[in-house]
Amino acid sequence: MSIERFFVPGFELWRYTESSDELGNQVKVWSKVADLVGIMDAVTGTEQQVANAPQVTATHMFFTYADTNIREKDRIRYKCKEYNILFIDDPMNYGRFLQVSLELIR
Repeated sequence: MSIERFFVPGFELWRYTESSDELGNQVKVWSKVADLVGIMDAVTGTEQQVANAPQVTATHMFFTYADTNIREKDRIRYKCKEYNILFIDDPMNYGRFLQVSLELIR
């Protein structure tokens, strides 16, 4: 049984880019790079007090096809939420799919 049969559309890959505007000033923006299919699952969640305000950190695991051009420090957007990409792995080195560790941005 293959994990790929559970992949769904709706994931977007965003990459931080730097360019120049018409005046030559550096402009730093997040740009959409690709639409992805995959599956996401929550792994852990923690809550801590930061500056007298609760802060929730959640980690997720995202699985997608191995031919995807994902880089660490990119972002995934899914259902109006953004996730930082922390680590990318090819489990068992089969080259079929990638296992991507994510952190929810709050």
